[in-house]
Amino acid sequence: MLRNIIRCVGLQGYNGIYSNLVTNSARTLYTVQSLGLDGYESNRTRTKSMFSSTVDRFKEKMNNYSSEDSKNLVFSEDLKNIVHLAEKEDIPLVIKMLKKFATQNSELRFGSYVFGPVIMRMFYYLQDEETALQCFKDKSYDGIFDQWMSYQILCDMLYEKQRYQDILDVYDLIQERQIEGSMFPKHTIILVFGACYKMNTPESFKYATTLWKKMLSAGHSPMRRTVTFGAGLALAQNAPHIALEMLYNTKQQNYITVRNMKVLAMIELGRTDDVIPVLRSVLEAVGGSLTKQTFCAEILERVRAAVDKSDNKELKIDYDRIEKYLKENGHVSDQTINDLICMEIDTKSMPTNNMGNKNQTFINASFSRDNQNSRNRRPMSGRPQRPGLSEMY
Repeated sequence: MLRNIIRCVGLQGYNGIYSNLVTNSARTLYTVQSLGLDGYESNRTRTKSMFSSTVDRFKEKMNNYSSEDSKNLVFSEDLKNIVHLAEKEDIPLVIKMLKKFATQNSELRFGSYVFGPVIMRMFYYLQDEETALQCFKDKSYDGIFDQWMSYQILCDMLYEKQRYQDILDVYDLIQERQIEGSMFPKHTIILVFGACYKMNTPESFKYATTLWKKMLSAGHSPMRRTVTFGAGLALAQNAPHIALEMLYNTKQQNYITVRNMKVLAMIELGRTDDVIPVLRSVLEAVGGSLTKQTFCAEILERVRAAVDKSDNKELKIDYDRIEKYLKENGHVSDQTINDLICMEIDTKSMPTNNMGNKNQTFINASFSRDNQNSRNRRPMSGRPQRPGLSEMY
């Protein structure tokens, strides 16, 4: 059945040849470079070097300054330094300083440094998603975490920890606050649909389809990764008609994930004849494409089964010819649909647009541009290779 094709980490009741997915599938969605985590780590090294042997003394002084009965102020530079010096045991001190900083006279908070993203990166680095979530929800930090990048980092952290319901709760809170005047921040929406896909329940399907309708009604064009997560969830919930309608909402109809999912949806709808033109489109694009266009082997197996059941001899002849060509010319991939849907996103490798520049502002403000080639803290083993840019996003 369809549930043997569309697979998600953490789903209950998935067995058979896909049982190794839990251990072999990447759980992250955005790369460390996309979230500015590489730049944050670079600045930790720089800040520690600057303080050298005075780190403990600085922390002790900040502990005194941030006490409720202290008349001393916590300045932007103090908070910026502690966020780059903190270890896991220093999180209570960071929270203490953040609370005092947030409650000080607003006239003293006119600096240009944007703290929200860098504090979220600190929590990510220290692997403390729970405190990050609580800080985001805390109304006493009003304004500090009201940036697109802040809740993108938070949601990606929750995604990595498989806290999918928390991602939906965060988005509900963002809608209530109407942060930055936008109801549909593009990268957070991708994470929300990714969470719904991973949950794969009737409830998450309803949440996703309701949000989808709101986006379209507001004139918002979903990004391709939002589309494929939504369509993947629809397929997993035995709603191929909805999946197909979602897939038609992207202009990138010939991207690898989209074309494989279109074929699968058509097979599930019994429209085997309509699959042939999609398969032929790859053959027609061979001459002008820089990246070899492929179909998943598991998808072609489903097509073969449907064709063999058909009484249409002409269809069988056509498919035999196409399948032979695809296999002999390297157009069949061992990647699964789930691998493609859950592929890690690297926005740093994408051309920037106006919205991208807006998000980049927050990255620049928290020094994440520095040393983009610094060591990646996430273990890279066991992840599928990312496809080329044209296949990715």
